[in-house]
Amino acid sequence: MKKTVAYDIHLCINNSGVVVSTECECAAGMGPHAHCKHIRALLLGLVSFCRGQQLVVAASCTDKLQTFHRPKQHHSGSPVKAHCLSLAGVQPKYILFDPTPLRFAETAEQINRRVQNEAINYAATYEQIPLLQTFSPANTYGVNNDHDYMEISPAEHFLRSANISAISAQQAADVEAHTRGQANSRLWHVERSK
Repeated sequence: MKKTVAYDIHLCINNSGVVVSTECECAAGMGPHAHCKHIRALLLGLVSFCRGQQLVVAASCTDKLQTFHRPKQHHSGSPVKAHCLSLAGVQPKYILFDPTPLRFAETAEQINRRVQNEAINYAATYEQIPLLQTFSPANTYGVNNDHDYMEISPAEHFLRSANISAISAQQAADVEAHTRGQANSRLWHVERSK
């Protein structure tokens, strides 16, 4: 591809003309038994040379780097603003770039709520994301007022299920027996955090 690139090729042929080993510096030519295009070109050249033919070295189509991706002339000005684009006589303000059908269109409030829900659900499942810092924290006391159909409040239910506000004598004895190592006991740290 580039005129400055040259590969060293090692070729070993015995007296019978059998190729013993080949190696090339290119990526495909690694190892003692390379089969890259450079090895093949060298072998074809040697066959032609042994037959008394003249070696013809000509530039291939890949000797020159492709240039179709390069612009014909460089733009030196600032980028064209979106509102200045000419779109076949249509004013850009009348063009809807959102591909969502109108029946599924969301208001700004609905979009904000959806993004907030998706961010919270993603962070709860995978990892924390900086977007969460833009949302106000939830009211931790509001859950007690939302679920007024329960016999006891969710906070009291949590305290009872974690054996914080109510614990039997047998449960207390079991905790004492399993946490005698104190700092060496994992359960001791759990109970201590309560």
